[in-house]
Amino acid sequence: MASLVLQRARRFLGIGVLNTTVDIVLFALLEPHLGLIPATLASTAVSMTMSFVLNAFFAFGAAGLTWRAAVTFFAPTAVNMWVIQPLVIAGLYQVARALDGHPYLDALAAKLAATGVSLVINFVVYDRYVWPRTSHPSSDGSVTVESAVRTGPSASQ
Repeated sequence: MASLVLQRARRFLGIGVLNTTVDIVLFALLEPHLGLIPATLASTAVSMTMSFVLNAFFAFGAAGLTWRAAVTFFAPTAVNMWVIQPLVIAGLYQVARALDGHPYLDALAAKLAATGVSLVINFVVYDRYVWPRTSHPSSDGSVTVESAVRTGPSASQ
């Protein structure tokens, strides 16, 4: 079971690097024009959608995209990205401003640190609730763990 979690975590982190790059590049381009919070909301909306598709297929082994997965992914991810992350950014930005005093660099530093917090929260939610694992005893008494991705009509179970 630990190896499956590590495998998922490695893939999740790889996808996270790509998503974070997209998120930060969009944020850096938008922040001077839109401001701190609107730029965060716009950049995370794009990266969140990309994350759903890539994580479903490549990190967590989904056979397809389901409504159940979409709801259980987007609801907590939206709270994390649009409530928790902006609060962390706002708090860290104030600390950075007091220490450094460079608004643009302080905003980027706060965004990077808040992204780290968001990555941990998201992995736990995805691994346990969106695309959970199941364990099955085999004939020799060992336990096999696999992804419990639900597709089709049974997705509401």
